[in-house]
Amino acid sequence: MPSYISNNGVWEPAMEKVALVDKKGEPVIYEGKDRAALEAIANGDVTSQHFSKDTEFINRVRQVHNMSMKEYMDANGFDEKTSKIEFEKKMSVVNLHKAGVRNPAKRQRSGGANTAPGGGGSLEGDFGDLATAKSKIK
Repeated sequence: MPSYISNNGVWEPAMEKVALVDKKGEPVIYEGKDRAALEAIANGDVTSQHFSKDTEFINRVRQVHNMSMKEYMDANGFDEKTSKIEFEKKMSVVNLHKAGVRNPAKRQRSGGANTAPGGGGSLEGDFGDLATAKSKIK
């Protein structure tokens, strides 16, 4: 799955670090821009443009706020330097493609009428076999 980072509306490939095997069968560490994202951008699957040049957004600013794009950006405190610093901070994060942490399943109430409030026989089970469920009924 490609990973991207937005640079004021322009999609850039995120950084990644992965262990690969080269054509000779030897292990190689690749550290650079996300390969899947680079391929998608090269194929033209990803389209993006700077938000201040987006005609739809410019028209919305004119209709709703009755001001030019420059006035809108100044009124909302947009700063190109701060934006660049934030983008560089996001680009410094390297995606290691590690598997996510697996949490145990939450125990759920089970068994039709036993889940009714005040029924007295409410169980928390994991949809096991009937004998196990009956043994837990008080």
